[in-house]
Amino acid sequence: MHILLAILGFIGTIGMVLWRIKMAADAAKGLASTAKDAKNYMRSKRFEKKAAADPIKDVNDPREAAATIMVALAAFDGPISKAEETVIQQEIQTSFDASNEAAIELLAHGRWLAKDCGDLNTFISRLLPPIVRHCSMKEKHDLITMMEHVAAANGPPGDLEKDAIGFTKRHLGL
Repeated sequence: MHILLAILGFIGTIGMVLWRIKMAADAAKGLASTAKDAKNYMRSKRFEKKAAADPIKDVNDPREAAATIMVALAAFDGPISKAEETVIQQEIQTSFDASNEAAIELLAHGRWLAKDCGDLNTFISRLLPPIVRHCSMKEKHDLITMMEHVAAANGPPGDLEKDAIGFTKRHLGL
């Protein structure tokens, strides 16, 4: 009888040790899962911060700013027409001495930046700092000429387009 009790005690002890090992393994899995969740949380927060950032603040290239201004001017009264798109591409190619591929890329990037421009004059004022910093007076005059060409792509420019061009002239000191 005492041998049977010893065997049962031994089996019970082994069962208890195995149960403790299983509990420790489950705890380690839970800890690893928590660490992974924390890592993913931090990654998602970085992405949210990046997505919430204002992409206009990152525009430092005056060519990019000018292309975006032209797109915003063309898109302010509705979707960009084929004529406006063609004029913008031609202006980018001739004024910036850019290839057709570069013009298409600047146009696409300008569309992305101008997708929710809101008030046109406010949007333009946010894009003017790199132009003011890096462009000569001739280049500033060229921007106004480009804007006039885009505004006239579908016929005579409207009052809002004329106002935006005048606003840009005043802020560029022309």
